[in-house]
Amino acid sequence: MEPLISSLGEMGLDQLNISHEIARKLLLRHGATFRLNDSGNKGSERILSFDPLPRVIGASEWLELERGQIQRLEVIDYF
Repeated sequence: MEPLISSLGEMGLDQLNISHEIARKLLLRHGATFRLNDSGNKGSERILSFDPLPRVIGASEWLELERGQIQRLEVIDYF
């Protein structure tokens, strides 16, 4: 975790915000969006949300996430 914190400190908040905006525009340009159908035929298009800071997840949490993903994929296959 220390290398991550060190890298973020070196990057600084301004560069982190710039990188986040670049990533947001890239997602929009590549169509990683979904549409909210608030009312009528006109829905607002939004990019998939993402966090500009990585989340550090321990090995045991990864195993739990993996089991959940496998379970969901098996259910989808049944449908």
